[in-house]
Amino acid sequence: MLEFLRPIALFDTWLYFGLGLVALFFIRVIWLARRDRMRSIFTLEREHANARMTRAFIGLMIILSLALGIYYLSIVTPTIVPPPQDTPTPTPIIALPPTPTPPPLLPTPTPSLTPPRRSHRPRLSWK
Repeated sequence: MLEFLRPIALFDTWLYFGLGLVALFFIRVIWLARRDRMRSIFTLEREHANARMTRAFIGLMIILSLALGIYYLSIVTPTIVPPPQDTPTPTPIIALPPTPTPPPLLPTPTPSLTPPRRSHRPRLSWK
């Protein structure tokens, strides 16, 4: 769970930027719905504009609550989550140790030039 919080603390600026763009979209929808409500003649048009404005306002409140949650996590998380441990890099070996040589093998007899023995196989005839 704590590993999930570290990226939120690292990328909080980008998250604020993205949430700000979405909030601007909802503010624009609220502004357009309010303008439509003021210009509408019929009650049904006003009700439709009110419903659009209410949905956009709820979306804006959700975005603002997400931004507050990210702010809280970016303030609290660095004190809870310890920084990742640095793994030491292995030092390269400059001079390789000598490799052990295998012991010499026993002398093998030299192969003779005699032809190999034939095995006795029965001949198949195709008659």
